[in-house]
Amino acid sequence: MKKLLLVLCLAGINLSGFSQAVTYHYKTYKIKMGHVPDFRSAFENHVNKFHKLGLSNEVTTYVHSNSHQSEFHLSMRVGYSWAQRQAGPQNSAEQNNNWEINILPHIEEQTSVILVYHTNYSNSPLISDDPNPNRLILTMSMTLKFAPPQEFWDVVAKHKKYWGKKGQSFIVLQSVTGTSTLKFTRSLRNGAKELDDTIPNREPWDELYGKGSYDQDMAIMRNYIIETDSYFLVRHPTLSSK
Repeated sequence: MKKLLLVLCLAGINLSGFSQAVTYHYKTYKIKMGHVPDFRSAFENHVNKFHKLGLSNEVTTYVHSNSHQSEFHLSMRVGYSWAQRQAGPQNSAEQNNNWEINILPHIEEQTSVILVYHTNYSNSPLISDDPNPNRLILTMSMTLKFAPPQEFWDVVAKHKKYWGKKGQSFIVLQSVTGTSTLKFTRSLRNGAKELDDTIPNREPWDELYGKGSYDQDMAIMRNYIIETDSYFLVRHPTLSSK
């Protein structure tokens, strides 16, 4: 716990609200070549038996796109506080055995990351009331230099008003485990056609914050970003709790 608090402090997360922080937990599984059909079958059976909808361990599974086509993104305990996370039930021996025997042999690589939801930077709730859960989701993930200074976060804060001006809904997540990352995640309620935007990013930004501000602010952000990665996620209904 002390190590985690140190990480939070160095990453610039306000410790005064740590216990009340809203968290998002996801796991990513990269499947061995040629094993995807077998993984899907075994994983669907596992979810149907051990992760039923309405339970505290219910899951939503997404399929990655672009360069991540052999990866599956599993989200769980979305919106939980740290106290709720710690109080969660442990896996049963049967569940662990099922995983190790039927699923693990198909996985080449797996990662597990916990993030916190930034209400002050987001213009959309973490848990959506969207009636269509199979919506296309676009995420831009930024790997950060450790502990960016306040000038970086000041620019991040400007995005909230900017997204509102463009009619876009985003949530902002920051990792507290694993690689230091910041994620801008957008739900495309009308599908990929929402990406057809003829207005350059620079124009609405400069209208809000002054001529030349876009170039200046993006230069500040780039100073503290090691690399970026953009990808789409599509909910996989048969691999999700139901």
